[in-house]
Amino acid sequence: MSSGQVAEAAARAVKVLEALANKEEVPLQLPEMGTKRLPPRDLMGCSGLCFTFVKKAGVGLTAEHGTGFLIAHQAGDGGSWSSPLFISLTAGGVGISLGAAEIDSIVVLSGPEAVAKYSQPYWDTAADVTTAAPVVVNSSDGVKDLDLGMNSFTYSVSSGLMMDYSFKGMRYRLDDALNKAVYGESCTPKDILEGKVAVPDAIKPLHNALVQYATTGALKPYESA
Repeated sequence: MSSGQVAEAAARAVKVLEALANKEEVPLQLPEMGTKRLPPRDLMGCSGLCFTFVKKAGVGLTAEHGTGFLIAHQAGDGGSWSSPLFISLTAGGVGISLGAAEIDSIVVLSGPEAVAKYSQPYWDTAADVTTAAPVVVNSSDGVKDLDLGMNSFTYSVSSGLMMDYSFKGMRYRLDDALNKAVYGESCTPKDILEGKVAVPDAIKPLHNALVQYATTGALKPYESA
């Protein structure tokens, strides 16, 4: 079962990367949210990437739940990536919201301290809750939805329709059950992120796609096996 979950997460991550790589570099309606396209240079110099797959819904109150994983850039190893450290995330908000959406994101982490947060059993952004900008989420928008601080940049693709203007906090947890199923009971988050465990075969297409896009600036559409 764990191998199937890894393969599903990897395939979804490649599709998100492909979607963001092939978007036009056009500013969003709200400039502070960045651009629709993920620049290849962001992959070259980052310390890690977090892929998140979130479902959100709300009528006044918002609720979000999702899964994801983190991979760390391996220094001095030809730009390779670590095995995935699996996480889950939940969030709740109070404000003006209406609708439902699915948002798949790539969070670019700059600096080892940003990556290190994910080695903790859990952490949240509740202490830094801010008012979210009003965003209409639809299938053509890229959305900067998860704000992890100054050392992260989020690029997203979405489906559904939702207006969201709310105060919210996000909590991240390690998916201990899945990590242990994939890597064994004794494996630690540090082992995974430092490249001390073998990379699952299912994640290798994602690694290859990241290298391809970072070095050539182009990415072929993903085709599942």
